[in-house]
Amino acid sequence: MEEILREMDCDRTPNKKLLILSDGNLETSSNARYQFREDLKMVVETIKYPYISIGILSNAVIDYYKNYRVVSNVGDFISVIGSEINKLLK
Repeated sequence: MEEILREMDCDRTPNKKLLILSDGNLETSSNARYQFREDLKMVVETIKYPYISIGILSNAVIDYYKNYRVVSNVGDFISVIGSEINKLLK
């Protein structure tokens, strides 16, 4: 995420938006998971672009992002992503 944000900062294109898709928490040891969570939270605090994070069959996005939606079944994914992209573009 940090690298993506750096690349976005270097890009001169105006009106950047960020769509983040997540399928859950990192599967690793509890110590590594804790460090990852803390690192991701710090990076998310630096996001200066409009964004939405969509949790796919997982509510893990609630722990990391202020702007999020959770899709609890794949059938709703297309309508949710379409509606959220429309909001970002307005």
